[in-house]
Amino acid sequence: MFLSSLGEVEDWLKDFLKEELADTVEEILNDLMPDLKMLEETETVLEHSIFSASMVTNLINDLLDLAKLETNNFNFSFDYFNLVDTIDQAFSQLRFLANQKGVTLKSTIKNTNRIA
Repeated sequence: MFLSSLGEVEDWLKDFLKEELADTVEEILNDLMPDLKMLEETETVLEHSIFSASMVTNLINDLLDLAKLETNNFNFSFDYFNLVDTIDQAFSQLRFLANQKGVTLKSTIKNTNRIA
């Protein structure tokens, strides 16, 4: 193929690069697809692991509290805690289970700045 002008060389080079780059990008994406699927699966496993660890921690705390009650070593303390944060944490644990069942949980807490 003989190209007679600089414009034809430029056009031929652009077309050649477009084809080559398109093929190369497609090959790269095809190579990455299994890795992307693995990342999605890993993310799901990590979410399950975090949720399970949280549930085990709660169970251990409940067992420790029960043991304290049975040995009469349970003391009440009147410490400040944020009820909104507590409710948010409870809902986040329930929301994880609900999402697995296809249920959407929503909670609305009216923000009041008064202390009861």
